[in-house]
Order: sequence, then C-alpha cells, then structure tokens
Amino acid sequence: MCSPGRSFTWEELACHNTETSLCVAIRGEVFDLTEFARRHPGGRDILLASAGRDVTQLFETYHGDDKNVILKKFLVGTLTSNEFPTYPPPSKFWLTLRARVHDHFTRSRRDPRYHPLALPRYALILLACGVGWYWSCVAPDVSFWTRLVVSVLTGMAQAQVGLTILHDGSHFAITSTPWVWKLCGAAYDLATGVSHHVWTFQHTLGHHLYTNIYGADPDVSPMPIRRLSPEQEWKPTHQGQEVVLLPLYGVMATMARVTDVTDIYVKRSVGPIRVNPIRWLDTAIFWGAKVLYLLYRWAVPIYVLGLHQALPLLLVSDFVGSYYLAYLFAVNHAVGAVAWPVPNAKNTMDMDWATSQVATSLDYAHGSVFWTLFSGALNYQTEHHLFPGINQLYYPELAPIVMNTCEEFGVKYNYRDTFGEAFQGHVSYLSVMGKIPNVKVD
Repeated sequence: MCSPGRSFTWEELACHNTETSLCVAIRGEVFDLTEFARRHPGGRDILLASAGRDVTQLFETYHGDDKNVILKKFLVGTLTSNEFPTYPPPSKFWLTLRARVHDHFTRSRRDPRYHPLALPRYALILLACGVGWYWSCVAPDVSFWTRLVVSVLTGMAQAQVGLTILHDGSHFAITSTPWVWKLCGAAYDLATGVSHHVWTFQHTLGHHLYTNIYGADPDVSPMPIRRLSPEQEWKPTHQGQEVVLLPLYGVMATMARVTDVTDIYVKRSVGPIRVNPIRWLDTAIFWGAKVLYLLYRWAVPIYVLGLHQALPLLLVSDFVGSYYLAYLFAVNHAVGAVAWPVPNAKNTMDMDWATSQVATSLDYAHGSVFWTLFSGALNYQTEHHLFPGINQLYYPELAPIVMNTCEEFGVKYNYRDTFGEAFQGHVSYLSVMGKIPNVKVD
C-alpha cells in the first residue's frame, strides 16, 4: 500500500498497477484502492485495468465529478506530473446535459444500463454465429456457393458480437452486474478469437478518454502508411493512403488475433496506453478462447471440407467482418468535419472532456432503425461518447436532448444525413492527410 501524504510523478504512480498495490489519480489526487477493490460495486476488473494511471475522465463519466466520502478515505497523496493531457473541470454545458439525461431516465423510471431487448438481441447474434458456422463449415450436402453466402453472413454476425455484446459489456452498459460484463467479454473472445482484455485498454481507457488526441488516443497511433492526425509527421509513404488503407481494412480482424498477444506479453501497451499485468482469469479466457477458436473455427472446417474449400470460406468471413467493423469505426472520428484537439504548453486541453467528445465525433442517419441496429448505434456516436454507460438502444432517445443542449450552449454538433456522406468524408480526409500536412477538411 502507498504511504499517505506523498507526492507522485506519473511514472511513480504507474508502478502501483497490481492487485497488491493499486493506486489511481483523479483530479490531481492519488488514491490507494488496494483494499477497496474487493468491495467496489463495479467489480475489480476495471480498477485493476485503471491502476497506475490518471482516470479522472473515466471516474467522472460513471460517478460524476464529486469525489465522494468513501473515496476520500483512500487519499494518499498528489500527482505532480501527467502522462497524458488533462481536461478542465466539467463545463456548465456538461453539467446541464448530464442532469437532463438523468432526469429523462428518472421520470421514466428506467435503468439506463438495461434495455429489455438487449439480452434477446445478444442471444440472436450468438445463435446466428453458431448457425452460420454450422452451415458454412460443417453441414453435409451443402454447395460451395451456399456456404460462401453463409460465410458472408457469419462474418457480419461475428462483427455484431463486437458492436453489441463486447461494446456494451466493456462500457458496463448492460445491467449493473460485473460478472455479466465479464461474460460479454469472454463471449467476444470465443466468437472472434480477439481479446476483450486488450480492448479494455485500447478503447475504454484510451480512445474514450483521449478521443482524437495524437499521442494519447490509440486509434490514431502513427503508422508508416497511415496518417490520421494533422499532428502526425507527414511522410511520402502516406501518399495515396486512401487507396492503400481501404483494402487493408479487410485484414484488421486477422491481425488483431496476433497483435493482442504482442500487446499483452511483448510491448505491454496498446499504442500509447500501458497494459497492466494480466490476471489468471483473464489469462485463462485469453488463451482458452484462442485455442477453442482455432479448433472450431479453423481446424474443424479444414478437417471436414479440406483446405482447398475451407480456406476461402474462412477468409471471406474474416474479410467481411473486418470491413464491416473498420468502415463503421472510421466514419465516426477519422473525418475532416470533426476536431483534432491539441493540448497547450501545460499539457492541458482548452475544452472540457464533454465538449471535446462532441467536437471529435460524427453522427449520421438518425431515426434509421436499420443503421441503429446494423451499426450497433454508432450512428449515435456523440451520444455514445458522452454516455458510454447507457445501453446503446436508448441513444435515439438521447439524441434530441444532446442536440438541443448543444445548440443552447453553442457547441457544434457534427452530423451527416446518410452513412454514404459520412463514408465519403472519411475517404476525402484520408486523401487530404496523405497529400498535404495540416489541412482541415470541411
């Protein structure tokens, strides 16, 4: 445990990232939660993942900005430096919006983390994955072309596991029960062969806290052939990235099954976000799911159909799922219509966190039941980034509240009428970022 009354640099805080020494920082204060972790109503997993870092925005997203009496008991010191940029205190815009959304659910007497259609939807998606696997890979007397069509649908079903079950679980947006969230993560591992554990660091602790901030958001990490942020140094290899990257999106899922191993055991980071030591349960889920996935998803089809027939079916399914996810993710943030915030000389942001979430997100096709279900409600990305702990099926209800409050406070709300317009914005942005550094696209 940490001694009270001391000062911590962020490097010193980073050392307290285990079950036996678990400290976090919130608004410049350091708390030792080693003993409290066992009693945390939200479970131990998120505290263990958060350990050793500044989790101000994560805490305020789920608990508000008031460090309660219970938390004050664990105060042990102050944080004197920052690993990543920090945000100003919540603005009046955010306080007003948060109160209005809270009132919306209070008046209707509904739990924002539970929607009655969510669990049946999960069951249908998992059933689709199982039925798709059987008819595409092992069912007897099925033509190759029928198997091919089913493989396409199976790839889409696997992507839906990520868009719904994983996404809701990783944001604690399905019930208030930690073991349900863990089960959601394990289901994703088993259905896709990709680790939910790595996703927690990349997405929950990285992308959502530092959206579009170069050097902090893992989703905009530099690559030799990709330039998303105007802050990234331009290189000749970025030219024509809109032509190169779009096809490569198809191998995203396949690559993720390998990179999650290196992220946990070799680099111990996902882009700029450090990955904490992995527990025995997560280790068992990680490797157990990978072995089972390789057996049922690859070994069994190859044994039943032969390599010559199974391989193209498996690759098509993988490509479809990868394209599905990559194209949906790309249009929400990697477009010229949104902001790419830059910290000032003191490594602080000018906008508070909520205003930054609105500025860096793009919505599209509001009111479309198809796009809401097909995209996992990513067409309401602004609402999701502001309220990740609310189940995605409620986002259509929240959009008018968010849009009206944005208008009232003069906060620009980014929106396109169709997915096609949003996708064109992504392609155009890739083109410009590949050609001319530091150009803003409308």
